[in-house]
Amino acid sequence: MKSDSVLREEVVLQQKLMTAVELGSFKKDTKESKPPRSKTIKIYAKKVWLVAAVFVAAVLFSFIGYLFLRDTNSSGTDLYEAYFYEDPGLAVVMSSTDDYEFYDGMVSYKEGNYEEAITVWSNLSTSRVESDTLRYYQGVALMNLGKMEESATFLDLVVGDNESGFQAKASWYRALIHLRKDEIDLAIGLLENLLPEPRAEELLKELRKSP
Repeated sequence: MKSDSVLREEVVLQQKLMTAVELGSFKKDTKESKPPRSKTIKIYAKKVWLVAAVFVAAVLFSFIGYLFLRDTNSSGTDLYEAYFYEDPGLAVVMSSTDDYEFYDGMVSYKEGNYEEAITVWSNLSTSRVESDTLRYYQGVALMNLGKMEESATFLDLVVGDNESGFQAKASWYRALIHLRKDEIDLAIGLLENLLPEPRAEELLKELRKSP
């Protein structure tokens, strides 16, 4: 009987030991099978930053390319903005009683009151003021107001007048109006007639760089 009791205790002890060994092995296996959390997070963070860096680089490269193309292939409107400047107008000689209204309008023009200048000049007869002078300044005043079609009507009359001292200036501004409308070939034709005038030569070079 006593030997049976000892044997049972021995069996129970062996079972406990086996259970303890299995439990320890399970914990170890479980611990080893879990991926290191911090390492996974670091790898993920690195991937996120890498994707973000690639995206930013792509956007930056596209923007630089846009600027390069814009600078090397300027449109007619871009060139118009770059080369347009307002005609400063004539020196005002108020002592000239015959042309008083014209110079009164010129004062308004030089002050930037283009609408008022046009109103004054529209009431003048070309028999009292040289027609090409009046038409030219009516044209550039309208151009300064952004009224390109109306401006072109007056400037074309001066461009076609081979006796006018304003023909070259009228051709320059008429070419700019063509540029603003992207009528590149028409602008080139007028500018070629102005050579070797430096501004015309420079603008022609810019136009011929464009596709």
